[in-house]
Amino acid sequence: MTRADDAVRLRHMQDAANKALAFAQGRMRADLDSDEMFALALVRLLEVIGEAAKGISAAFRDRHDIPEDATLLCVLPGSRKLEIKHLLDIFGETVELLAAELPRLQVVVPVVPTVSASVSRAAGRWPVPTRVVRGDADKFDAFAAADIALAASGTVSLELAMAGVPMVIAYRAAAITAAVVRRLVSEARPNAGMDSSDLDGTLLA
Repeated sequence: MTRADDAVRLRHMQDAANKALAFAQGRMRADLDSDEMFALALVRLLEVIGEAAKGISAAFRDRHDIPEDATLLCVLPGSRKLEIKHLLDIFGETVELLAAELPRLQVVVPVVPTVSASVSRAAGRWPVPTRVVRGDADKFDAFAAADIALAASGTVSLELAMAGVPMVIAYRAAAITAAVVRRLVSEARPNAGMDSSDLDGTLLA
């Protein structure tokens, strides 16, 4: 796989994403149920993005000397300094816990220029091989190569979904907000028709 091939695949992903956003402009969630053609078009565009993303994995791993059998975790602690302040240490602790369970774990951290220095310093202390990459091209290549992602809540979750990357999304709530939500959740009762297996995830654990 060459960088030219990667560029073509990335261009296909970008084109499909732009079309999906244009199709969804002004639409509501209910339109997916009522307009079959709209739903099928979006599904197909997501398939195009996923298919294009799959082809870049080997190239990214080769460029960064990441073994094919390594478990690659993509860490995305955010693009704003406040996000980094709230989440970066927690993400570092998570990497340490995973390293104890996954001996072949490696990490890639896509960053933007505004937080590059602080993230690089912190990631340099993590107990596994960690690569900090910059720019959209390397970010989407990293998505293609990653086995799983740990990310700050935001638009990156949509990008990861489009690339077909399993993910854990994190958000650091203020103490008062967290206390209120925990109370509400503890008092809430699922709808009679809802299967508890539909509730996938942990809220403010």
